[in-house]
Amino acid sequence: TDLIQPDIRVFVWYKRGTHVGHEQMPESWELLSDTIVRGERYLHRTPIPPEFFKDVKVNANERVALYISLTTPNLRYSNVSPSGNKSGSENENLIIMHGKSVLSTSFGLNSNQKKEWNGSIQYMVHEANIGPAPLLLPAGNNDVSLSGLTGGVTTSYAGGNGGRGAMFDVFAKGEMPGFGGIVVTSIDFHTDSTSDDIGVRVYTCQGSFMNHAYDSKAWKLVADTKVTGRGPFKKTGIVESVFDQVYIPAEQVQAFYVSLDRPNLLYSDVPETVVVRKVWSQ
Repeated sequence: TDLIQPDIRVFVWYKRGTHVGHEQMPESWELLSDTIVRGERYLHRTPIPPEFFKDVKVNANERVALYISLTTPNLRYSNVSPSGNKSGSENENLIIMHGKSVLSTSFGLNSNQKKEWNGSIQYMVHEANIGPAPLLLPAGNNDVSLSGLTGGVTTSYAGGNGGRGAMFDVFAKGEMPGFGGIVVTSIDFHTDSTSDDIGVRVYTCQGSFMNHAYDSKAWKLVADTKVTGRGPFKKTGIVESVFDQVYIPAEQVQAFYVSLDRPNLLYSDVPETVVVRKVWSQ
């Protein structure tokens, strides 16, 4: 920015994938920061304090779009020649692509000409060989990627039984060479309720729940929020921004306990002839 003043309001949004086609679609974007900063004037960096910025996890070979907006027309960027390269800046980890300028208010009229954003991105790189990560990562801290891969595991949504809560174990396999473990970023659950104010809490502890089912001190709270239930046979999700990420090292067991404020959590009975760890329910 070319401003020197202590009260510049700045917004930062992001979305997965490219910004192209979504410049005037605010519903496609998620707000990362809305704060007041001190402008450090032209040709100087004006930082956003990290405590006012929600971290974003970017996987290997993934593209994300960022949109930075001020309340005054004082954001600085550079013109790019039509024959210029698509990438304005890059290093061994990131490529910052050329983008567009927004000429009016947020998500308003934008220029069709290429622009090069003037600024810097602070980030961390995590790989499988960096050693153990902490058990719990702060809510919204999405910059941990142990392998550059993402995925999910879905159990049966057959239902058949239910109550207020359920405990279960998650085992992180170590079959892949160099695999350091997984980071659980959130949990979906099964409920027969479609209420818009379901209170849900998620707890976790190291080791099997079978050793800690009645020991409340062994558990750590990783989510405490309200959600809208999607009803039977559908996933009711907890948004990642309110879920403290949980690191599970390879070949380790981590227990989870999902608890609702009403007896509408659904789960299924397991035949005694099936050799699995049971799910403890209430």
